[in-house]
Amino acid sequence: MKLDVLSESVLTKLFTPNKSNPNYIHGRESTTIEYKESYNHGSMARYFKTMAAFANTEGGYIIFGIGDSPREFLGLSDKSRNLFDNIKIEEFTYNLNEYFQPEIKWQHVLFDYRNRSYGIIYTFPLTNKPCICSKMYDFKDDRKYSLEEGDIYYRYRGRSQKIKYAELRNIFIQAAEQESQKWRNLIEQTAKIGISNASLLNLNTGEMNIDNSTILMDKELVEKINFIKEGRFVEKRGAPTLKLIGEIKNINTFDGKKINGVVFTTPRLRAIEQEDIVKAFLKNTRVEAPLEFIKVIVNCSSGFQPIYFYIKQSQSEVEDIIDDINDNGKITKTKKMIIQRLSGRREEQQTAQKNDSESSQSKYKYLQKWIDKQLDDIIVELNSDNQDCWFLQSFLMLDSKVIIENSEYYKNILFDLYENKYKQASSKVSDYFRRVLCRLDEVLYFEQNN
Repeated sequence: MKLDVLSESVLTKLFTPNKSNPNYIHGRESTTIEYKESYNHGSMARYFKTMAAFANTEGGYIIFGIGDSPREFLGLSDKSRNLFDNIKIEEFTYNLNEYFQPEIKWQHVLFDYRNRSYGIIYTFPLTNKPCICSKMYDFKDDRKYSLEEGDIYYRYRGRSQKIKYAELRNIFIQAAEQESQKWRNLIEQTAKIGISNASLLNLNTGEMNIDNSTILMDKELVEKINFIKEGRFVEKRGAPTLKLIGEIKNINTFDGKKINGVVFTTPRLRAIEQEDIVKAFLKNTRVEAPLEFIKVIVNCSSGFQPIYFYIKQSQSEVEDIIDDINDNGKITKTKKMIIQRLSGRREEQQTAQKNDSESSQSKYKYLQKWIDKQLDDIIVELNSDNQDCWFLQSFLMLDSKVIIENSEYYKNILFDLYENKYKQASSKVSDYFRRVLCRLDEVLYFEQNN
């Protein structure tokens, strides 16, 4: 469950709305984020300077479509969206590398969030820093965006500027440490397999020396060799695998580069929000990227989410999901609850105490309606938070067999209630609704498979 820098889950998190005003984005410009209200080809020097600064730090995002002050969700205008959608990858990359060396790696995507489109350019951090401006550019309209040959730009908390001595010195110290670490790793690996069993492949010449003999690989093959760490091997959980790829045909690239005569357009992704998680579950929707939904789920405000539905679609093992949650970032309250649920905590069938109280009488009345499937007009009947809670609690009294037999009917009822009532419900009602979804999720997608 590796986090891709331009995946639905990562980008959805970047677009978290402000709690006090959902029309504004949460957060400010930082060492990894810069906002722009619009995109146009005439501002390349501004973008290049920021991208070079990101490359010299930890990488970062330029997000187009966010207002300047306040940071409002505006989306791109039709003109800006069309310009961004038609970025000429080769031309953009050529110009970028004409002004900065070594080569800066980047990717871009159009991102749909709440019916508006945003452009995003991500710059990867350089392995071999620093990135240096190799050509002057005179930006007459605003001198602060001009580029000076020989300058090194760095990202400082929301602004890109010429690097200071302390940061430049740190870059060279880190480079020396990385080189030393590579040597240590090489020596450790050689010691493990034994010197007599080790040999080195020179990727520049294609030569591999083995026991005083030399194996020579064709230059074209050497250029095509890639060692790819895939993470988890399908047939053996937890075991990393390396793939040696030789002849490769019809490569599809993420960034739209032209390969074998095919031009790939700007990728387009869509935000995954709480509403999408609930609706896809209740409508039995087969989503394109179930693992992305799981990544969003583990970052929700509550750990009571229909997660087994998405685990089944992803064809993953529950143990793998738990391992990935533990391996990716701080264990939050939500992650802790999800791990507990995946490790055995269940929304068990409840038994109510039958007495003359209003709550008890209401729960039994609603329970019978669930069993008899007489809930078509239930929205009209539920007129208070208490009634909503009693109604949802009554679902938790249903036997697993009854839930399985009537699952489609129950899902349709809950979908209508969510659309018309529970989407904006109080925290107490929302809590019971989430628990109902979890009970339904566990009965249908966990109990039946175990």
